[in-house]
Amino acid sequence: MCEACGSIETIEGSKVAEALEQQGWAAHFGSRRKVIEVAGLCQSCDELAVRFRTAVAR
Repeated sequence: MCEACGSIETIEGSKVAEALEQQGWAAHFGSRRKVIEVAGLCQSCDELAVRFRTAVAR
């Protein structure tokens, strides 16, 4: 999730989700759903931030 513009990208079948499921099985835990959120800046907002920092530094 982009902290600047709020855009969201969904990634299906991630290795992180698979690893969580395997760890759950090892702990004898059956999950009903998994939610993993990663926050930061999307490529567009990151490029804008770099341009802004460069302009301010001048």
